[in-house]
Amino acid sequence: MKKESTETAPLSILPSGGGRKKSVTLGHFQFRKDLAGWRCSEIKGDGEKRPYLGYLSRAVYNAMQAESPSREDLEIKLIKWAEKKREERFRREPLLLTGSIEPAGDGTKNVVIPHSLVDT
Repeated sequence: MKKESTETAPLSILPSGGGRKKSVTLGHFQFRKDLAGWRCSEIKGDGEKRPYLGYLSRAVYNAMQAESPSREDLEIKLIKWAEKKREERFRREPLLLTGSIEPAGDGTKNVVIPHSLVDT
């Protein structure tokens, strides 16, 4: 007699591995399978370039799956993740780091790194 399992397999929205489907569109965002995770791009109008927003690792995706009781909840989490990445990428204010480079003279130097280059 076969034992019935009460556990359900984690729901998956994003494409994985060997299937033909390489990408999924959720809202205005495309998630495309890439190595051990997914590249996220924003979908603009016809013929417009799709700006890259960020890389969603398998570990982060698995955590989202574990926290989501339904497919709809997982879709909402993925869209919110993409919106957060879009905000971070296109934020205009620079990140100031003070004292990170040895100065040539006065003892202080500011280094400006745009938020779009900082991985969070």
